[in-house]
Amino acid sequence: MRPYECSPTGVVVVAWSQLGMLRLLGYADLPPRTVAIVRLDDGVFIETEIVGLSGRESQLNGTRVQLAFRRLRRESNGNYCYGYKFTPIPPPSPGPLGADSESV
Repeated sequence: MRPYECSPTGVVVVAWSQLGMLRLLGYADLPPRTVAIVRLDDGVFIETEIVGLSGRESQLNGTRVQLAFRRLRRESNGNYCYGYKFTPIPPPSPGPLGADSESV
């Protein structure tokens, strides 16, 4: 088996909130988590948490996302555990009005 480096960007295929599941397990005080199936640009499908949404949870399907390294939790000994999640890629900002890309 050879190591394979997956693409760090992709598109959300389907997303859902895990609020109901967390409440059943006794974690009602935690904010809802948004989980998605992401199709990476190299064709690999993965299940991952989507973070940094700022209220856009309902319109995620088709959203471009990128890999992010985030803190996952704090262990009982005080150490932090880090891992990968995905964040939406912000749309490109428009250039100045009337600006020409080939201006002299």
